[in-house]
Amino acid sequence: MVCFIKVLNGFLSIFTAVSAGVQAKKTNAGAPYSANIINDTNVVHLDPQYFPKYHSERVKISYGPYTAPSNTNNSGMWSYFDVNITMPCSDCVITWMRGGLEYPNGTYANSNTGMWLHHVVIFNGGRASTTCGTSAGWLSRDRFFASGNERTPVDLCVNGTQKAGYYLKSNDYLAMVVELMNETPDPREAVVTITYEYISSVPQTFKPVTSIWLDIDSNCTSNSEMPAMANSSFEYSMEPPWTADFSGEINLIWGHLHDGGTHLEVLKNDNILSECVAAYGESPGYIEMASDESMNMSMSMDMDMEMVHISSITCNPKQSFLNIGDELSVQAFYNTTDYSPMLNSDGTLAPIMGISILYVATSSEWFYYDEK
Repeated sequence: MVCFIKVLNGFLSIFTAVSAGVQAKKTNAGAPYSANIINDTNVVHLDPQYFPKYHSERVKISYGPYTAPSNTNNSGMWSYFDVNITMPCSDCVITWMRGGLEYPNGTYANSNTGMWLHHVVIFNGGRASTTCGTSAGWLSRDRFFASGNERTPVDLCVNGTQKAGYYLKSNDYLAMVVELMNETPDPREAVVTITYEYISSVPQTFKPVTSIWLDIDSNCTSNSEMPAMANSSFEYSMEPPWTADFSGEINLIWGHLHDGGTHLEVLKNDNILSECVAAYGESPGYIEMASDESMNMSMSMDMDMEMVHISSITCNPKQSFLNIGDELSVQAFYNTTDYSPMLNSDGTLAPIMGISILYVATSSEWFYYDEK
């Protein structure tokens, strides 16, 4: 399948699928996209952590390498759209996922070495989006996994306490949007990794989860970004809310903000369902020494001129059931006085995001995953 994309303020506008095939192309906007370029040598088998009685498996799959340009070219950011990417399994249940970033030699890549996993989003082309199913092209498909540079795990089984997971049918196919940011003057390559834990069969006692994408720039536009504001506290709210057309137990809530963000509020019927709180500089990968080059990208620093970045976002959902007719929305809160925002290479404010994905465990019947 071939799709056209273009760069919009460092993110993507995804248009319509126009033909079959997996041949690499480049749009006239200059954003390259590629076919599935992964082979079995890029799959590493790890020790599973949950549900050994069901013969669970864990793999780390490497995608790429992708090239991020000089920090003088589009502030070092570049976006790729890969179709038909390697799946961890088929006719299986994914219970845990996490994004990562490495250099081609396998070493860790993060802001302390000037390379960011700005975003990665995985689409299931075999399933309609719950919130955007009537949109054009890939935006009508299910965005069931996402990660920013904070690399929050998507723990669908809640540390093994919930028998739930995301079902991949045998005829599903996946695509992935990758955006990298390079803070150095020289172009560099990096490899995106996704670690999956899954069960190869479909245990009858497990419930399938359905993902719900919530976005401050509404659900179904091509660009998930909003303008930042300097030296101020501000918030953005999703309008209008999304109205549920199915029911189930809310199993997990995931959230994403940019630097400068303090927290997200996920609302159900105008009441707080979950608060997702950002933490900064919790490990060395998210702390970098200020330099002329890196100061163009961020000004979040302490008195020792160390720049600190969002290193985790923790959501604390209240146990809740989603009913047909419930209204869901998200609010993003920023304080760019206490936590400085990202800057473009020309010193202007980079746009911000506020995204949440809810995972709802539905009936134990797996027929739900037939295409709508």
